[in-house]
Amino acid sequence: MTPETVFAKSAKGIQEIETRAHKLGSRLRQALILVDGIKTVDELVADAGEMGEAYQAHLEELAKLGFLTDVSSDEAVVVPSTTGPHKALGPSTKPAEAAPPPPARPVEAAPAPKPAPPKPAPAPAPAAAKPAASPAPVPAALKFAAAAQAPKAAPPPEAVEYNSPIKWRMQDLLVEAMGLDTGKVGAALNQCRNREELARWVDHAVAPIEAAAGRAKAKVFYKTAKKLIGG
Repeated sequence: MTPETVFAKSAKGIQEIETRAHKLGSRLRQALILVDGIKTVDELVADAGEMGEAYQAHLEELAKLGFLTDVSSDEAVVVPSTTGPHKALGPSTKPAEAAPPPPARPVEAAPAPKPAPPKPAPAPAPAAAKPAASPAPVPAALKFAAAAQAPKAAPPPEAVEYNSPIKWRMQDLLVEAMGLDTGKVGAALNQCRNREELARWVDHAVAPIEAAAGRAKAKVFYKTAKKLIGG
């Protein structure tokens, strides 16, 4: 690796950004996000400011681990992510084969035996005892009561775990806007535990991002983050 080297994310690097399959540490992941296949190592280190020396070390480690590929030479090839399209094409062929199910005939044969039971039904007059089950409304009321209590358990799904995909993406957006030094804004993000807290965090993060990176980046961040949390 030289100051003029131009790195791009390798197939492994793209997979890490999209799925977090290799579970990179936060610093290495943030360093990987900033690699764009255009800037030289010197330019990336300069953009990192006071963290330039540490960022250069992160680039070297990412290259050794296979998350980066050198695209400085004409022979280098950047491998794009293709996981999405392949998944979309897979299911389209299966429904066509499953469409013609011939089990329609066996279903017609089944109803034939059912008419037989109705004949013995009139004989057992004791069926009149069934009306005595009028107390059934009592259990029904219990069911309604249980149903009323069920919605109370709905709020928990709103909780956001420390390592949830939503927070990963928020961290990515923050690094893309501010660079590696996210300071107190990044620390505040780590403290969020549910969607409401994330929504409030997004509102408060706009001002620091605008001050550090400009209004244009702050607007892009805000718009993307709001869509991510459904705001």
